[in-house]
This record gives sequence, C-alpha cells and structure tokens, in this order.
Amino acid sequence: MVRVPHYSDCRPSAAHPRPVVLVHGTYENRYNNWARMSPELKAQGYCVYALDYGDTDDAGVALAPTVKGYGDIRKSSKELAAFVDKVLAASGSGQVDLVGHSQGGTLSRWYLKADGGANPADPSKNKVRKASSSARPTTAPP
Repeated sequence: MVRVPHYSDCRPSAAHPRPVVLVHGTYENRYNNWARMSPELKAQGYCVYALDYGDTDDAGVALAPTVKGYGDIRKSSKELAAFVDKVLAASGSGQVDLVGHSQGGTLSRWYLKADGGANPADPSKNKVRKASSSARPTTAPP
C-alpha cells in the first residue's frame, strides 16, 4: 500500500519548493490513481499529498467505500480547498502544484476559478503555482 505522507512528514526543499497535491479522477481514490506516481515523486524529493474527495450520497448512488470522485464538483472543490490549506499550513510553503487526472483536472480548474486557488486581482496570493492534468474532460465546466 502506498503511504501518503502526513502533513508534518515533509518539508519542501530548495530543489522542489512546493508540495505536490495529487487529485484523483471519477470513481477512483488516491491509492488507485496514484500508487505508482506518488512514490516516484517522493523518491525524486517532492513532498507529495493526495486526498480522497467526492464520496457524498448526493449523487444518488450506493458505491463501495473505496470509490470516490462522484459527488457534486462544487462540494468536491471545497474539499480540495480545505486540503490545500492544510498542506500549505503544515508545509510552510506559500503555494502548491496540482496534478489532476480526469475529473481531478476539471476539479482543479474549478478550485482555481471559484474556490480560492487563484487570485486574479493579486496573483502573488495564488495558492497554486502550477496545475497540470491528464485525460481531463474538456466539455465539462468550467
């Protein structure tokens, strides 16, 4: 099993000054989506964090407890926002980098647009320095 570090386990280095937050896709979880990438990033010196989000019953489905990423994206974005704030506080970093897979990419964009990840009026206050995604749906909002 991949061990996702606790907030206090890692301090960003000069080579990798921002923690990396991994955001899983639809019907996934942090382990299923990131079991290979997380240890590789950690071995390269990155502080790596991943959350499980979107496992509320508002989707009207009864799924196995390990299945996540199916709740309302607006609620999931608030979960991501709270998680990023915890990572920032614990790491002492001013910003994180986000890596999203599938819905995780869309969720990352929503967080940047609507829930405090980016500050268009003052970009120096952005909580996210870089965001990247793979297999992100392009027809979904935002």
